[in-house]
Amino acid sequence: MVSNIVKRGIGALTSRQTDIFTAASFIILTTILSQILGILKYRLLVSLFGASSNLGVFFAAFRIPDFVFQVAIAGALSASFIPIFTEYLSRGKKEEAFRFTSALINIGLIFFMLVSVVIIVFSYQLCTLIAPGFSKQELSLMSNLMIIIQLTQVFFILGTIFTAILQSFQHFVIPGIASAFYNFGIILGLAIFSSFFGLGIYGATIGVLVGSILFCLVQLPALDVTGFRF
Repeated sequence: MVSNIVKRGIGALTSRQTDIFTAASFIILTTILSQILGILKYRLLVSLFGASSNLGVFFAAFRIPDFVFQVAIAGALSASFIPIFTEYLSRGKKEEAFRFTSALINIGLIFFMLVSVVIIVFSYQLCTLIAPGFSKQELSLMSNLMIIIQLTQVFFILGTIFTAILQSFQHFVIPGIASAFYNFGIILGLAIFSSFFGLGIYGATIGVLVGSILFCLVQLPALDVTGFRF
């Protein structure tokens, strides 16, 4: 009986939302869930680090990784991937769509590795450019945090491509839940690594890693339903 309930639950989550009302409803609900977790995340961050400069260093460490991701990955997905992938599907060329996706993943990961090497090697110098008012100690901390955050982007690249694939197949529930799990991962990092293990702001950065991994992994069952193969 329990297995049947679990199967039905998974089936409901991985089912397609083929009408506008259902799709919009699920998008709104998952967005609200993600925003609530986001508020909890910021409240926890402020309660733990609000009186120190570490919180400002933490947010500043996102600038370059986020910039690279938005320009190179998110921009490419919205401008080219989704229209081309959807066009393949509309013509019944599912295998071609998956080959195109696999090629994009390969190119994206190669580009990511090349850029990551530059960011890791010159992390301190880059920090001095975007945060010239920070002390040497703050710049050193920011450099370390930025390296960790940059490495987490690989899961964001994969997860964002998975989201685009699922939405093209009219699956909107799992991508929305995946976004909520990103904030949930940061909350776990703050609660476990920052508070319990006493890792301070590094715990928040580990939470970013946990959240990005969850963002990627949560979408795999629904992705399997679409028949996607790398």
